[in-house]
Amino acid sequence: MFSFNPFYLLLWIFIANFLPGALLSLGLLKEKKLLLIEKIGFGFALGVILPPFFLFLFQLTGINYSFATAFAATLIFYAISIAIFYYKKGFEGLGGIKTEASEQRWVFLGIILLVLLAFWIRLQSYGPIFQELDPYYYAYEPYLYLSKGFAPLNDETAWWPHEVNHRIKPVLSFLEAEWYSFYTWGGKADNYLLSAVCSVYPPIAAALAVFFLYIFLSSEYKREYALLAAFLASFIPIFILKTMAGEFEIQPYAFFSLSLFFASYALAIKNRDFVFASIAALALSAVYLGSSSIVVAISALLIFIPIHAIHIFMKGEKELAPVFINLFVLFSLIISSTLSKTYASDRFVFDVGGSIGYALFGVVAFMAGLLYFEKKYSPDKSKIINYAGIAMAILVVAFFFTPFGEIIKTIASNSLQVAQYTLPLHRTIQEQGLAGSNFYGSLGFLGKTFSQQDILYAFFAIFTSFVNTIYGIGVGVVNTIFESSLVYDDKDVSFLMFFIFLVLVSSAYALYRKFILREESLIVLFLAIVFPVSLVGIIKAKYTIYMGYFLAMSLAIILGEFERMLSPFFHNKNALFNSLVAFGFLVVLFEGFLDPSSYAGPLLFNSYKVRFQDNPLGLQSKMATLCSMGLTEACYAAQDPIGYANQGINKQFDYALCVYSLLSNPQSPSPSEQLAATIRCQRVASYWIDSMEWLRYNTPEGSRIISWWDYGHWENYFALRNAVIRNEHAYHDMITDVAHDFIMDSEPALIQTMKKYGAQYALFDSELIFSGGHFGGKFGALNYLACAHANLTDVSKWPGQSLCEFENTWEQIYVSSEECVVSPITGKKGRVAYVITATEGPSGPQTSFKPFYCFSTAKLADGKEIPATYYLERKNEAGELLLNKAFLLYDGKTSSGGYDVYTLLYTKDKVWLENGSVVDGWSDRKGRFYDSNLYKGFVLKELEGFELVYTTPDEAVKIYKIKE
Repeated sequence: MFSFNPFYLLLWIFIANFLPGALLSLGLLKEKKLLLIEKIGFGFALGVILPPFFLFLFQLTGINYSFATAFAATLIFYAISIAIFYYKKGFEGLGGIKTEASEQRWVFLGIILLVLLAFWIRLQSYGPIFQELDPYYYAYEPYLYLSKGFAPLNDETAWWPHEVNHRIKPVLSFLEAEWYSFYTWGGKADNYLLSAVCSVYPPIAAALAVFFLYIFLSSEYKREYALLAAFLASFIPIFILKTMAGEFEIQPYAFFSLSLFFASYALAIKNRDFVFASIAALALSAVYLGSSSIVVAISALLIFIPIHAIHIFMKGEKELAPVFINLFVLFSLIISSTLSKTYASDRFVFDVGGSIGYALFGVVAFMAGLLYFEKKYSPDKSKIINYAGIAMAILVVAFFFTPFGEIIKTIASNSLQVAQYTLPLHRTIQEQGLAGSNFYGSLGFLGKTFSQQDILYAFFAIFTSFVNTIYGIGVGVVNTIFESSLVYDDKDVSFLMFFIFLVLVSSAYALYRKFILREESLIVLFLAIVFPVSLVGIIKAKYTIYMGYFLAMSLAIILGEFERMLSPFFHNKNALFNSLVAFGFLVVLFEGFLDPSSYAGPLLFNSYKVRFQDNPLGLQSKMATLCSMGLTEACYAAQDPIGYANQGINKQFDYALCVYSLLSNPQSPSPSEQLAATIRCQRVASYWIDSMEWLRYNTPEGSRIISWWDYGHWENYFALRNAVIRNEHAYHDMITDVAHDFIMDSEPALIQTMKKYGAQYALFDSELIFSGGHFGGKFGALNYLACAHANLTDVSKWPGQSLCEFENTWEQIYVSSEECVVSPITGKKGRVAYVITATEGPSGPQTSFKPFYCFSTAKLADGKEIPATYYLERKNEAGELLLNKAFLLYDGKTSSGGYDVYTLLYTKDKVWLENGSVVDGWSDRKGRFYDSNLYKGFVLKELEGFELVYTTPDEAVKIYKIKE
């Protein structure tokens, strides 16, 4: 039986990362104006980053990973931490925690609650086979370190004969390898146990992310406001889902490292502090080496640094500290990019970071030149505005008339995804699509919508109209400046639009304070983060999570700026403060617990319940009760829960048993229980684990499988076998090649393609062809890409808009109520069935609806009578309609209810009677669908030149091997 104890892992994380990190931060940050608990939080972050960074440096110098190197990295970290703790006398400040807990009681408790809640509600889904795709791509890198000691320069796991490797995000991967090594005390690599270990990282990353979001906001606003905003971000549904245990891709690490960077950078800029500048540089390196979100950080700096430089210049401060702080960041980017490129190529490659590096260098150089000019020449205050105007003119000229502007436009186009679809593949990927007009499902209460029947509709409609107008103008400005093609569609009336309105008002006031009243403020930095991300996130589905997270932080801006704005009108300042806190608290309460779309509440209040996979024996009595209620799945576990779980990981992690264990009454569960159970029990479908394990234990090592790209990571990680194509879409031509062979080409062509790409096995699955028991699923995506490969459609058209795709699709009929005669001799009658036909038109296929069959019944050779179709235009000599030998699959009624819809299946089974003989219906097939390798391989279970070597028990996956 699979065994994993997350709390034992947490103990090792405490020993290896938290404890030495806390010692380091207590010494390093001893003199800083932070609460002791805030300093310890910085220490944990340093503990998460530095030991893996040491391991990465070891690898670069040729020292392979092992338990010994992980142990050595931890000892080095301890030595550094203890030395700094002792040298700085960090122990002198430890007594302050009692004072903080007393004087800052609510803040102290709030920080603890924030971190614990963020972690605990996300931990509930930990396990080895969490239902996801991309995490297993990233988990394969630590698997290589644990099993081989290194990641080969060409691991041949996919895209052969091209060279590929898993030297992807080393800082994150070495962290996961380190945790695994300590958990197993140097045990051998096991992919299931590794994914369980990795599954604990996202909750930790999320907890640290919201902690540093709080630190970032508290650098400018009251701690209470910062806490409320951090709680709000923590409870955003899409942020919860994407940082649940099991979501061990790079996005959770991105939110952690970005939040740490922005917090440290803000403290460095505000206090002219080089310790925090160093931490910011380290955090930026973590962003680069542990995630793919470096452009989020750099884009904010490209906006902030020149504006900040001009503001400092106009104030006449005559100091260069901001320049050196930004140089720390610039050097961090260059060093990180150089290390990354060097590691990826196994030779030294100096790299400035590409276009973002050149752009960052440009704005830092601008700041340095402007502030150096001020320090050296001390321009007259009466002329300083003129000089500032010249500086801004230089920026404008550089943007529009020099290569620097082209670099910025390239960054905007790439990072904000403003370009049009460039490949047909992009049109088949959901996250590449538009975000839609309703964000209630992803943002929860923050995105709550209102219909015209709601009492508050008119109130929120006013603000929605205003914000839609502002965003529409903003998109127009962006398109003009960056020569882009963003399209903004009006969003639904919602609380989100009202919230954004409050952000706009409070931001306007903050900018007024900074530039008119000349007050110190970090508002430009905040807005440089919030608005670009929210603008793109409200348009592009891929960025909705970033919009939700960073927009939530605006709650602190709203509360802080409204307090300053309204303060002159209140004699009782505490009453104003309490009122604003109450407003923020209500927003957080609805977001996390009171709104029907909330996730935090259901996960928290059901977290005490034990899942079957975690303690089968402890749930035996409950399973026996459920068995007596008629839930047969529970009966097997009730008889011998340990024996049942020992049958394999699929049995132990049985989805139904997991759900039953979390529901008080499975026959009438509450919505809260259902939601919690759905999230906590999600897992890779049993047929995928069955098929991956079969491949692992029944195929030679180094075997390669051709399948659809969705499953390439699973083939690498679970099956430990190579794929032809996989999820990172490295070579578009190979993906369309596979689609074309699956949908439009012959068996010999498929064999030729497999040999070209070094594959011996072909995998077909139900998800490619079925959805809910009917034809569909992912077929539309494959069909579109197959036609694109054949140059019969292109990226300018959406899927389903070509005649090629129509001709590749299965045959459907629409049965009317009109009567037709099958046999004038026997009087047998039926109903007229229509088909849709298509011809090529100037703007795509032109369809028509024509009568083609008579729907009635027919007897098979065994005497069984089934629904059948007869050709209206084909008759025998006696005038009877000829039988169309197809099985019928009922699809339901049309939306208007006027027709019954059936799909026709043609097989090679000899079951039909024709002129006294028993024949098959294969000759009656129409269209290319029935000749596709996908249909023949999955439905007919036969492919010429192949041997069917494995079928899952439920027949959801079929694996073929090329015949010798």
